[in-house]
Amino acid sequence: MRTLLSLWALTLGLAAPALAAPLGEVTYSLRFPDRAQHYVDVEALIPSDGKAEVDLMLPVWTPGSYLVRDHSRHLEAISVDGKSVDRTAK
Repeated sequence: MRTLLSLWALTLGLAAPALAAPLGEVTYSLRFPDRAQHYVDVEALIPSDGKAEVDLMLPVWTPGSYLVRDHSRHLEAISVDGKSVDRTAK
């Protein structure tokens, strides 16, 4: 039994990096068009490896806090290549 678990863990350990391999670096640009309003425009360049769709998610947790928070409520608009994108809740 112990050998089977060790082989399973080794297989999982070798396969996990391949399954979770990043496509490339995400690059962020921040602009502060009106600092008095405390708004920031965030541009994220996300590699898609030629895929038509990419799922993006925001965490509901904050490190050091036990509260579940809805950070997405602070997003006012999302666009891809200048086209507006609807948010979906999952």
